[in-house]
Amino acid sequence: MSQITIMAKLPKLKGSTPQYKQVVLPTQLFDDIEALGLSNIQKNKAYHFIDYLMVQSDRKYGMPYCFTSFSYGLFLEIFNSKYMKFVRPLKELGIIDCDEVFSVDGNKPHNYRVHKDYFTTDDTTTKVQVAYYSNEYDDSEEVITKSVDFIKSLYIPYDGLREALKQKLYDIAVAEYVTNHGIKEERIKVFDGERHYYIGRDKAIEKATKWGVEVFEDGGKYFLMDKSEYKKMKLNHIKRSYQTVIENLRAGNIHVGRNRTNNRLDTNLTNMPSCLYNVIAKANSLMQVDAVNSQYAILADIMRNEGIEGDFIKDAQDGNLYENVEQKLNLEDRDAAKKGLMQVIFAPSFYGGTFKDGLNKIYPELIAFTDGYKEDKGHNQLAIMLQKFESGMYIDEISNELQKNGVECTSKHDSIICRASDVDVVLDTMKEKMMLNGFVCQLKAS
Repeated sequence: MSQITIMAKLPKLKGSTPQYKQVVLPTQLFDDIEALGLSNIQKNKAYHFIDYLMVQSDRKYGMPYCFTSFSYGLFLEIFNSKYMKFVRPLKELGIIDCDEVFSVDGNKPHNYRVHKDYFTTDDTTTKVQVAYYSNEYDDSEEVITKSVDFIKSLYIPYDGLREALKQKLYDIAVAEYVTNHGIKEERIKVFDGERHYYIGRDKAIEKATKWGVEVFEDGGKYFLMDKSEYKKMKLNHIKRSYQTVIENLRAGNIHVGRNRTNNRLDTNLTNMPSCLYNVIAKANSLMQVDAVNSQYAILADIMRNEGIEGDFIKDAQDGNLYENVEQKLNLEDRDAAKKGLMQVIFAPSFYGGTFKDGLNKIYPELIAFTDGYKEDKGHNQLAIMLQKFESGMYIDEISNELQKNGVECTSKHDSIICRASDVDVVLDTMKEKMMLNGFVCQLKAS
């Protein structure tokens, strides 16, 4: 992996300090951007934009080349009004694609993606350092500065991280997928290499047969494409994205900021692949104290406060939700229950299938409430509402309290990461804060 550093002098923004990140790119993608002849500032912005598209696509779809919305307002906020100086040449050379669908009345922004050929034909990488201003970082917020200090204090065993990456790539290379009629769900959301859509399983198999490919499931997501092409893309993507995580730690690029959508803390640890995090946790005697099936416990609390009754509320608050769904629906394991719940509860209300039918028999009050909420507010608003509740609890109350009392820690969604020596203090603080808020949930340390 080669390295390039772009020393772009960013325009000074009042009250803002530039931050830096390492971006690991397919080498051909890097070469094509370099060939555009952009100034250093515009080139820096181009790399920042490319990285944003890849990261957002990965977080939402698990791969780096899916269309991601990017509004005019977001361009102005991140890049200023001259953003077309780098966007236009990226489009003209075919480095990025744009759906060219825009509607002011419908509040529909353009969608962009990095061209997929970069991730299926090239397994060499080049590392670029990019400077940027973050609209999430606020060094006046103590929970952010304390979290930065905590992450900076950690010992990073780079040899162990490299070995974990090698093992991950091996596991992907030998993985087998459930295919075609082995898929139990009757209606699935598939990605066919170009777009995502809901389709009946049998109809998807018909289409796959016509195209000479297969329908298969990987990690709770469904694909309608050539398995060998998918696996090659996934190997390249995992290698590049994991290298990006490692290289940012090596460079000391510690990022901690409040997510603008759900107020969560986004840090180097929150989106870190578990196999890499486990290496760091072991080297630093870290533990996580988390709320069992947290978002469903929050949902149960909201439903209870609205006078709704049913078995879901008790099961979610007792921490037995996944186990009960696994048993009552005769599923393969607890993980199948967890994935199935997530797919049904946070999908659009029209999403159906055998799992939803079974869930409706067990917890009719859950399906009625969540479908009604999504129809009224929009299906993505349910997850955002629950995540904002989590943020208020785990960041603004629990993390703040712990850090003020000298406990080194940071939050990770519905958990607190701390040193093993502080677990008892963290548990006591979480119980106290939850009790004061009338919130019922089971805790576990691992």
